[in-house]
Amino acid sequence: TEITTSLDRINARLSASPAPGASAAAPAPTADSGLADAVSAAQTTATQAREAASNALVVGILVGALGVILGGAALVLLVRRPRGA
Repeated sequence: TEITTSLDRINARLSASPAPGASAAAPAPTADSGLADAVSAAQTTATQAREAASNALVVGILVGALGVILGGAALVLLVRRPRGA
C-alpha cells in the first residue's frame, strides 16, 4: 500500500502540473513589506559576513607569511650557529 500511495501522489502531482510547452504563469507577487525587510536584512547580513570572511582571510595570509619568515630566519640562525655552542 505504501508503493501505491506514493504512486498516487506522483500521479496527482503530474496531473496538476501544466502540459509540456504550456506556460505556467506564476501568480503575481503580493507586496509584503515584512518579506522585503527580511530579504534586505538577509542581504545586509550576507554582505557583512562576506566582508568578515575576507578580512579573516587576509589576516590568516599575513600571519602565515609571518610564520614562514620567522621559521626561515630560525633555520638560518640554526645553520649559522657554531656546532660547539
